[in-house]
Amino acid sequence: MKLAKIVILDLLLVLLLSACGASEKIATPGQVAADFWQAMEIGDRARAEQLAVPGSLDGSTMNFEAEGNRIDNITFTEAIASSDMAVVPTTIEGEFNNRPVKFSFDTRLVPMEGDWKVDFNTTSTGMMG
Repeated sequence: MKLAKIVILDLLLVLLLSACGASEKIATPGQVAADFWQAMEIGDRARAEQLAVPGSLDGSTMNFEAEGNRIDNITFTEAIASSDMAVVPTTIEGEFNNRPVKFSFDTRLVPMEGDWKVDFNTTSTGMMG
């Protein structure tokens, strides 16, 4: 009798834990790209680093907070994803070095430990043409 109660309690616990785990949603590549660029736009380097492949922002000199630089608009179109990479077509409009700019590129992401991360090395290469 006691063994049956333990087994039932164990099953209930497993069901409860699996239901909790199922409710956690993994951010889509599009969501991660949008969060990353928002962090970059407002100068939140720490948040951008959380959303990027470790080390991929090292040496980056992008500073949207600097005098003469600003982002007026960032748009994204639908992400294209496979099991090992994703691209999110991205367009940025604004001003860089006091000149108006509009450029399109792919924000590239890779899966890491169950989350999508921006591969800024590859993304920045695409930004530069």
